[in-house]
Amino acid sequence: MNILYALLLGIVQGLTEFLPLSSSALTFLFQEQTAFSDAPAILMSCAVHLGTLAACLWILRRSFFRLFASCGDILKDAVHNLGVWYRNTRFGENGSYARIFGNASRTLAGMILCATIPGLAAGFLLRRAAAGGNNVLLICGMGFLFTAILLLVTALMPPALRSGKDLTMQRSFLIGILQGAAVLPGISRLGVVYSVSQILGMHRKTAARFAILSVLPVTLGALLYEFTIGVESIRLSGSMTAELITAAAAAALTGGMAVRAAGRILRKNCVRLFSAINALLGLICVVVYVIQ
Repeated sequence: MNILYALLLGIVQGLTEFLPLSSSALTFLFQEQTAFSDAPAILMSCAVHLGTLAACLWILRRSFFRLFASCGDILKDAVHNLGVWYRNTRFGENGSYARIFGNASRTLAGMILCATIPGLAAGFLLRRAAAGGNNVLLICGMGFLFTAILLLVTALMPPALRSGKDLTMQRSFLIGILQGAAVLPGISRLGVVYSVSQILGMHRKTAARFAILSVLPVTLGALLYEFTIGVESIRLSGSMTAELITAAAAAALTGGMAVRAAGRILRKNCVRLFSAINALLGLICVVVYVIQ
């Protein structure tokens, strides 16, 4: 039963991680209602998130390799420009500065950095509220409803407002701050980035690509933080290890298939469907919380 539980948990995580649904809230609710695991919930959460991250990094490895290379070039040119500035001000030289964002790949990498840094900061500040305590079911419900409203606003926007505006540092920074709010259970990180990007005027296809690429660094940062603070006192047993491996493998396999479909689903603008799903999940959570 424990292995079956781990398999189902990994499938839930893999199918929802790259859709505008809060995979963290869904896996939490799944664990709460089906407590068949010997492994602590935090370890299972880390395992399934690690599985989907690994799958996404593999499927999109070429895009991420270009982004990593561009980040290295940005850093190198930034150091070069700092040296030029010092020589110009200290010795009166007239050195020329390198153009840091000289191509589309560098620009995209810079925008993702601008979204990642405030996203990590906002998530860290909201980490205590994310715990929820006895009110976690209500917080999940409110998070689902918030995501539903955001997606509905995006779906009802006139096409003329999605005019394909270029991404800017300011817009990326704002998206990053709002992305940090997704540490609260029920709020979809991908849904927030995708919706806010369109509300700010980005084209649907550009918003879908930016959403998938930009949520990974923040998710990785949240996973590392959760792992380092939550598992130092846990001792693994053989059964726990088998469950964790099963959950991670199931999440990786289903997540790999889901990430391929996610771009097509978002580009086809199926946000009304996911708005309805989030609203339904939110109402269920709130009603169950009130009944309890």
